[in-house]
Parts: sequence; structure tokens; C-alpha cells
Amino acid sequence: MVSDFLTSKWGHLRDDPDDNGLDGEKPQEARIFFKAGLNRDGYFSADNLLQQVDGAINIFEGKTKGMAQGLFLFDNAPSHQK
Repeated sequence: MVSDFLTSKWGHLRDDPDDNGLDGEKPQEARIFFKAGLNRDGYFSADNLLQQVDGAINIFEGKTKGMAQGLFLFDNAPSHQK
């Protein structure tokens, strides 16, 4: 399973090392790869989603430096209804 945030301007939402002065640090990504299943990573819960959204907002705010407002849209999955 992949959970990601996509933008029309940047594609996959992630830090850009050049924009944020990461100096060789690995860029942070909003994308999560998850092996769903009882004997794997479990199931993607509302808590997982909230943690991912917090990270996505941090990345967005870092990229826009407070000069833009983001709108995050979600499909109607059960974990999004919590």
C-alpha cells in the first residue's frame, strides 16, 4: 500500500534539499509505503493517517515558507472517517 500527497506544482510532496538547506540530509517525504495485513505491518489506521498529515503539513509549510495556504483532500476510506 502507498499513501501519498501529490501536488500539481511539485508532484510527490517532499522536502527539496536545495530549498531547505538540508546539506546532504535525506529529504523528508509525505509518502508512506505500508505492507498491509495481519502478519505484516498491520492496517493503516486513523492514527497513521494523522501522523502522515502532520508530516505533510510540515513539509508544505517549509516549502511555501508561510506564503501559501494548502487544501488537503481525502477519499472516503474508513480510516479517513475517524
